[in-house]
Amino acid sequence: MSEPEAKKVYTDPNDARNFNRGNMVRLNTGGPPMSVAKVQEFEEGRGGDLIEGFQILCAWFIGEEEKGEWFPPECLVKIKELAKCEVIESDSNHE
Repeated sequence: MSEPEAKKVYTDPNDARNFNRGNMVRLNTGGPPMSVAKVQEFEEGRGGDLIEGFQILCAWFIGEEEKGEWFPPECLVKIKELAKCEVIESDSNHE
């Protein structure tokens, strides 16, 4: 019997395979927290852009407006999960 193949570990933090849907990231130059929506490899570029290789689609909000854009992995850093806020609703019947 053969042994199961070991899962490859990618040690380069800029390797797109280190990013998964739902990861929290931000541009390495700063900016708002973003969520990874998709990781995709482009072979011949995207539209009129000369983009090749792995790209990461990120989504974020400015106010209530959703934004999204593709970024190369070397422009992004993972950030820790944002602290969860507890929502407290007021009950007008309680004083």
